Amino acid sequence: MPNGNGHPANLLHLPHWDYSPKLKGLSGIYLNTAIRNLAFGILGIFIPIYIYQITHSITDVFLFYLIHRTTTLVTVYPAAKLIHRIGPDIAMLLSSVLAAIYLTLLSSLTDTPSLIWITAIFGGIELGLHWIPYHTAFADVTKEKNLSKGLTNVSNLTRLVRTLAPLAGGLVAAKFGFPTLLLMGVLMLIVSSLPVFFDEYDKKEKIKPLRELVDDFYKTKDKTLFYSLFFQGFRIAIDGAIWPIVLYSVLPDLQKIGGLTTITLIVSFAAVNWVGKRLKHFKIQPLVGGNVARSFIWLIRAITNHPLIIALTDPFYQFATIFVNVPRSILIYQLGKRRKLNFFTQRELAISFGRVVSLGLVFIILKAGYPWKLIPLIPIASITLGNYYLYQYSKARKSLLENFRIKLTRL
Repeated sequence: MPNGNGHPANLLHLPHWDYSPKLKGLSGIYLNTAIRNLAFGILGIFIPIYIYQITHSITDVFLFYLIHRTTTLVTVYPAAKLIHRIGPDIAMLLSSVLAAIYLTLLSSLTDTPSLIWITAIFGGIELGLHWIPYHTAFADVTKEKNLSKGLTNVSNLTRLVRTLAPLAGGLVAAKFGFPTLLLMGVLMLIVSSLPVFFDEYDKKEKIKPLRELVDDFYKTKDKTLFYSLFFQGFRIAIDGAIWPIVLYSVLPDLQKIGGLTTITLIVSFAAVNWVGKRLKHFKIQPLVGGNVARSFIWLIRAITNHPLIIALTDPFYQFATIFVNVPRSILIYQLGKRRKLNFFTQRELAISFGRVVSLGLVFIILKAGYPWKLIPLIPIASITLGNYYLYQYSKARKSLLENFRIKLTRL
């Protein structure tokens, strides 16, 4: 993990390891993230399709993800407490082990489909143990003036390793089956946990009681940020679970889906560099524009039945997403730099809560027999509301900064 004020090498949690740290700066976390993203890059879009092939039910796909994300929501705070006690290095190793178990269980579902709900639970447990320390470390080490550059570097690295991953994953899945593809992911996840032990960062952060974390988010200045994160989770759940199924229904060829995803990643790779160079600080305008475009794209998906048009919306959607993610990430890391583990735990709680509510709503819609064409209305509404609340937060934040400058001028 990145260079920071952690424990000396000889005081790491693995006392039998006697080495001098060799990875400086953000090298450890870059390598960890690259390998992990490669593992999930060859798998990510295919997992909902795989669950659909096992269950033959879109409703069960959403039930799977509902259990998966509910587990994440329930375990976020215990994960943060554990990270506080054992440090980020061991936490990320534990996350990789749990993720490997999750993929191993997934690979066994073709023979023992009854394990599907236990598999969902294991998938949900590992997320907090990885992403909370990842975000905390990045925010802690990266200087505020270099946030845009740091985000671009991380994005470039992860997108570079993931550019060919979906196409390769589609080829492997089509030729050898999902179990072989999942085994490749397991091996990569285990390898991904090793680089974090070869640097100097293993800082333990304090965590507030859960009640205080929830109360902090309901302060006047933070309430709208909480709502925007909640609706971000709403949209993420639909993108992750329903969109692969939609693609598979109009393009039932795993190799073509992998190829389309690769093209999408190439388009977004170029967009990240363009936006990252021009956006040094948080600005609301590109974020609003990107969200308007994403809502329009979901509307197209809702009203058309043409397979080519539906498939081609994917690269355009990912391109628009860049204009949302870069400025929002700059804002999140600016806030996280000051509040650290507490803030990223709050963020994970808010997003996970949104995911659970969204998936629960979709599950009820499908279980009641309503057409799936209603589902795109959920991301449209969530993007619009998330946009509104983040705009309100940005306006209040700008007003607060202006008042602060006025007071400084008067001194």
